[in-house]
Amino acid sequence: MDWSVGFFLPFSAAFALSVVLMPMARGAGWVDSPCVRKRHRGEVPLVGGVAIFLAIAAGTAFAGLWREYAVLLAFGAVLLACGLYDDVKPLSARFRFLAQGAAAVVAALVGGVVLHDVGNLVSTGVIALGVAAVPVTAFCFVGVMNAFNMSDGMDGLAGGLALVTLLSMSYLAVGIRHAEFLTLAAGAVAGFLLLNMRSPVLGRAKVFMGDAGSLMLGGILAWFLIDLSQGADRAFSPSVALWLFALPLMDTVSLMIRRIRKGRSPFSPGREHFHHILQRAGFSVGQSGSIMVGLATLLAIVGVVGSELLIPEPVLFFGFLGVFGVYLWGMSRAWRLVRYLRRQRHTARPVRFPASVQEEGHYEGIASYYDKAA
Repeated sequence: MDWSVGFFLPFSAAFALSVVLMPMARGAGWVDSPCVRKRHRGEVPLVGGVAIFLAIAAGTAFAGLWREYAVLLAFGAVLLACGLYDDVKPLSARFRFLAQGAAAVVAALVGGVVLHDVGNLVSTGVIALGVAAVPVTAFCFVGVMNAFNMSDGMDGLAGGLALVTLLSMSYLAVGIRHAEFLTLAAGAVAGFLLLNMRSPVLGRAKVFMGDAGSLMLGGILAWFLIDLSQGADRAFSPSVALWLFALPLMDTVSLMIRRIRKGRSPFSPGREHFHHILQRAGFSVGQSGSIMVGLATLLAIVGVVGSELLIPEPVLFFGFLGVFGVYLWGMSRAWRLVRYLRRQRHTARPVRFPASVQEEGHYEGIASYYDKAA
């Protein structure tokens, strides 16, 4: 199938399905309502994930790839169903992890997507995982799914991040495997984004992907990040895979580390992600999303260029760790970052934070302080 058709067929299908499903979702009460953690206006239909999945499935069938990707689509359907239930009746964190872990094990054992090695990370040769391959694979699946799920906190952000990773993998996979499917998936996500990201035409999101969409897309991203980094004909190394999914990964891991340091559950809700910090600094939702997707694109380009130029894996791996270290250091001092960015943008008068707020990494104090002042 022609690449343009492979992109624009699911693109059109995802957009059309979202438009058709939106009034049905409102009538059924399948919507996301504003609350303390969710600052959007009005009730927004949660049909984006279903529209994306159906568009991918339709594109796969049209391209004659149904049998080749039957297990992947079944895997995505299970995650979609789990997320749909979670959207209507929130599941406990324990149950979600068990469901995701079970789906990941099935993907490994039935789909054959296994992280057999992590590449040549430290110049000692390829590090094989041996008997630990399936457990580590399940851990990576669950990690990517939850990192992506946690990035879905602002109009257009999760879809934009998914699009960056899908297009990067599709480019590197050309002539190897899976490039056509990745193009289909990218088209479906782009069609959804027309109704989800803010623009001069669209003042705010008309539809959300919900947990159904974020879990399903996170699972698909994990599937290909693992599969394409393995085998003799791998499209890229595991070190490159880190760069292709860098921003959601760094943001989630740094957030969990900061919460653990404070004696809190790493999975507790809050408004401490990078996009929250950007908004506290005075950037609009659209600007914050553009900054993050732009940053994710730059990081992915490093991975793509590194793969194309055959830069040694240890250089890419330790380079990623260095960038993550800088990111963690900056996020641990988020209150200073907020104050610096606000001063640079001249969006508010200089603020002197109370001593109780000026604890290292005490971003929730900053958030609460600004919320009370607003």
